[in-house]
Amino acid sequence: MINEAVNAKRMLDVQNAIAEGMAMTQLAELWGVSRPRVSQWCGRFIDEADRRALRANANMIRADKRRNYSLSARMELLAVAREAGMSWERIGAAMGVAGVTLWTLARRHAPHGLAEAMEDFREDQRVA
Repeated sequence: MINEAVNAKRMLDVQNAIAEGMAMTQLAELWGVSRPRVSQWCGRFIDEADRRALRANANMIRADKRRNYSLSARMELLAVAREAGMSWERIGAAMGVAGVTLWTLARRHAPHGLAEAMEDFREDQRVA
C-alpha cells in the first residue's frame, strides 16, 4: 500500500519534471536519493519515451551551460582557475563540460601556456 502511494507520487513527479525541463539529477534531489537509484526506478516504472525525455532534458541543461561562455571567456576562466590550483574536473563541473574537454581546449588554443594565450586574446580585443 505504501509503495503504491510512493510510486504514484513519483509518477507525477516524473511527468512534472519532463514538463518543466528537469533531468534525473533534479529528481534525485527532490526524492532524496542517488541519481543511479532514480535511473533504476525509472527503468522499472516508466516507459522508454519518458526516460528519453528526461535524458533529453539533461542534454539541454548541459548545452545551456556550455553556450554561456565564449572562447576568450573560457580561456580566461581556465587561466584564473588553474592559477588558483583548481583541477580540470572541478573547473569543468562549474562550466558544464568534462575536465578533459577543457584540457583539450587549453592544449589546442594555448600550446605555450594559458598566460601567453590570455595576452594574445587581450591584444586581439584591444585591436578590435
